[in-house]
Amino acid sequence: MSGDAPCTHPRKRHLGCSTKKRSGAPSAIKRSLTGGFFLACRIERLIPLTALALIACIATILNPDNGPLFMVAGDPNAAVGTTIGFVGDVIVPGHVAESVLRASLVYTIAWIPAAAIMGITVVGVGAAEPTAQLSQAKGIPGGATVLGQAVPQTTLFAIAYLLSHIAAFVLKTLAHGVPLTEAAWGLAAGTMLSSCLLLCAIHTMSALIAAVCRMPLLALFLSLLLNIGPLLAYPRAYIAGNAPMTAWMSPTVWLMHTCSLNISEASLVAGAAAGAGICVIASVLTYAICNCQEASR
Repeated sequence: MSGDAPCTHPRKRHLGCSTKKRSGAPSAIKRSLTGGFFLACRIERLIPLTALALIACIATILNPDNGPLFMVAGDPNAAVGTTIGFVGDVIVPGHVAESVLRASLVYTIAWIPAAAIMGITVVGVGAAEPTAQLSQAKGIPGGATVLGQAVPQTTLFAIAYLLSHIAAFVLKTLAHGVPLTEAAWGLAAGTMLSSCLLLCAIHTMSALIAAVCRMPLLALFLSLLLNIGPLLAYPRAYIAGNAPMTAWMSPTVWLMHTCSLNISEASLVAGAAAGAGICVIASVLTYAICNCQEASR
């Protein structure tokens, strides 16, 4: 059969593809690394991971005495606001409402790797979806296709986190008999919003890393290094009193302070603004990079 023969496969003809074969082992390996890993980590296959994080967050109401402590620096039994990290069911006398809110945020740590992994997969999965290929065949920019996949996923991720946190907070307050006053809801709403935006920032940053690298394993390593690394390094530096100011460039560090309520109201607003800013900047850069990569093909 001639290499110029017309395309007879209905799917290929619909997408405007040709039947010309491309040779070259390097390109085949590259396509395998780029597509295979992403397709193996499709969004629907990450639902169990997200569901596990959701269940773990709600399970804060079932914590035994003192509950889990994740990456905590400082005395969790001291006054609220003097400890960083993710503190479990530690109720400080005189700060019951703040302690309950802090306890309901303990499993936010489980959402950090979930946000990083889902952000990595959205770039590859978005490019591999039939609807994305059809959109590109119609002339829709690759960046718009990727964002069309990323924005709904980020939104659903944020909704799942907010619902889990609201449920944990309400059940925790009922368990300890704390009245749900306007002040308590105000503090909870600000903390929820800031934490949610910071997790969305981790998600969009991971998508940007995947768009830049185009090598899924490397992108996953870099994303986990940037977002999990501070969990290991920052508490020791905080205790020693030599934490660098550059640490605040990490959304994870903001989360460690936000979830432990070791943050002022002004800083809480600044954290929410930082998370929103990272989301916008990362999305714009991802859009531009995907368009440039499509143009260079």
